[in-house]
Amino acid sequence: MSSSWLKQATAIFRKEWRSEMRSKHGLLVGGLFSLLIAVVLGMGAAASKPDPKLTAGMITAGMLFAAATIIPRVFLIEEDQGTLDLLRCLAEPSSTFVGKALYASLQMLAASVVLVIVFLEMSAIDVVRPWLLWGGVFGSSLALGFGMSFCGSVVLGAANRWLLAGVIGLPLVLPTSVLSTVVLEGGLGGGLPSSGAKGMIGLVGLVLLMVAMGVGVSPFLWGLTSRRDNRPKSKGRDR
Repeated sequence: MSSSWLKQATAIFRKEWRSEMRSKHGLLVGGLFSLLIAVVLGMGAAASKPDPKLTAGMITAGMLFAAATIIPRVFLIEEDQGTLDLLRCLAEPSSTFVGKALYASLQMLAASVVLVIVFLEMSAIDVVRPWLLWGGVFGSSLALGFGMSFCGSVVLGAANRWLLAGVIGLPLVLPTSVLSTVVLEGGLGGGLPSSGAKGMIGLVGLVLLMVAMGVGVSPFLWGLTSRRDNRPKSKGRDR
């Protein structure tokens, strides 16, 4: 991995951060959406405290909804604003993917922390193993961030790309949701610590898989999108 590749990925990450600090659109949408999910789940769990497995499943479901809402826009907004060709000129597709996916994961982590803190406070659920709970939140945020970023990069150039990003993301987030539930359940006192630790290893493996998929496939996808966008438009009706 060359130093120029790392510089490009870092520059893309800084570009996303500075752009977000100017508009704060993504942070506001992610924070408010996560707060809304946490309040709804907390109200449902306030009457009768759920067991650790159900609580972990509720938290994971909230994280999935938040990921599907806030992450694909990190890629899709470039095409909507017409700045995708500029990114192709400034950086390699693989470094662009990594830089944007890292920022999306950071955004997802912030939304997940808000969701978990508010939900646990409203439902008065005890955290038995904090290291496992917050490790699961961190690993799940990375897996969802890179996974949904991959979905956003796959549908670039499609007519219904905002809808397709969520549809393609369903099979990718299924393993993440299962492992996230196992790890969070262990953090809340359910199951064995060894099961939660194995789930953490699985989340790390998923993150590495998503990184490899994005880095390997993005040059082909972006080149395909570029060729499709640069096709000469026919004049008149085909005979």
